[in-house]
Amino acid sequence: AVANTCDESVTLDSGSENRFTMNGTFQVDQTPKSILQNMLSAIGGHIVYSNGQFKLVSATYKTPTVTLDESNLRSGLTVNTRVSKKELFNAVKGIYSEPENKYQPQDYPVLTNASFEAEDNNERNYAEFNFPFTTSSQTCQRLAKIQLLKARQQITVVATFDLNAFELNVGDTVQITNSRMGFSNKTFEVANWNISVQSDNDGSPALVVNCELRETASQVYDFSTGDYSTVSSGKATNLTS
Repeated sequence: AVANTCDESVTLDSGSENRFTMNGTFQVDQTPKSILQNMLSAIGGHIVYSNGQFKLVSATYKTPTVTLDESNLRSGLTVNTRVSKKELFNAVKGIYSEPENKYQPQDYPVLTNASFEAEDNNERNYAEFNFPFTTSSQTCQRLAKIQLLKARQQITVVATFDLNAFELNVGDTVQITNSRMGFSNKTFEVANWNISVQSDNDGSPALVVNCELRETASQVYDFSTGDYSTVSSGKATNLTS
């Protein structure tokens, strides 16, 4: 499924390209972890180990199929409405491998957002996301925008649910309805998930699902051709081939 998503065609200002491709090299003296992290940067995703298998999660919106409300709760809700300031940023910069520059590292267009900057007392705070396995500046711009908008989705929820939450997994989305919090089919992404046992009302043991959720929205992954910026063609040096 993720492979099919990567192969989806994305419209550019001129022509089109696959949504995600991985292009790069590595030295075998690098740690497997660092190699894997560089590879995963090409899809803006991560890997989850679940039920004895590795699951690949890409930076795309997943339509929720599960809805949980007050009747599914087996605990109170712990809600945090903001992340710490050191985790918050309103601009993104970084490097990628530029084909026109003989695949040498080069900056992709810096991404800024005036609205987010105003929310942060008009201070520009950069986060750096490098894409060593990406050779398209357009792909870098899409990935950078996703990282920025994900960071601005700040509401997190920790709660225990009944077994209706059993079919969820890390990286899935779920809709939460809770009248006290004002959530009406609000979409969250599952950041953490595990099963435990707690006593039911009659004292008998019951399986429950503990979830850590972070708000998300389909708009995080939206991108139009008007959002692209041009990159100056490489040729950083005039050395002969």
